[in-house]
Amino acid sequence: MRCRVIGGRTARIRELKPHIAVFWTSGAQQAQLMMDGEVELSTGWNGRFDAAIAAGSPIADSYNQGLLDVDCFGIPKGAPNKDSAMELLAELSRPDYQANLPQYITYGPTNRTAYDLGIIDADLAERLPSFPANAAMQVPLDPE
Repeated sequence: MRCRVIGGRTARIRELKPHIAVFWTSGAQQAQLMMDGEVELSTGWNGRFDAAIAAGSPIADSYNQGLLDVDCFGIPKGAPNKDSAMELLAELSRPDYQANLPQYITYGPTNRTAYDLGIIDADLAERLPSFPANAAMQVPLDPE
C-alpha cells in the first residue's frame, strides 16, 4: 500500500480513520483494548502485551512486519562529566546486566551478546523483540 504525505499526515490514514474504532493514547490502553475485545488488531509495546498474556488474556502477538524501535542515551556536547557519563553508558551496556532485563519486562537486550551468556531462558529469549530471528522479521524505524 502506498501512502501520499499531505501536510505531515498521510492521506491513507485520513481515509481509514472513520473505520477505526479507537487510536490508543497510552501504553496501558493498547493491551486493555485487546483484553476487552474492543479491538481485534493493535500495534503496541510487546511488554504490555506479554504482561496481558501472562495474566491469562486470550490475545497473541507477532513480530512479523513489526516496527523495530530503540531508544538511546545522549551526552550533550561540552558536558562537564562526559567521562563519567561514558563510564555509566558502558556499564549499562554490559551483556550480563542486559541479560537480566527480561526477568522484569520482556524488552530484549540491545547488546546482542547478552543472548550468548546462557542467562536468558531459551523459551523466553525466543519471545523477545531483539532475539535475532524476531528482529529479522521487523522493519527498523528510521528517524530520518
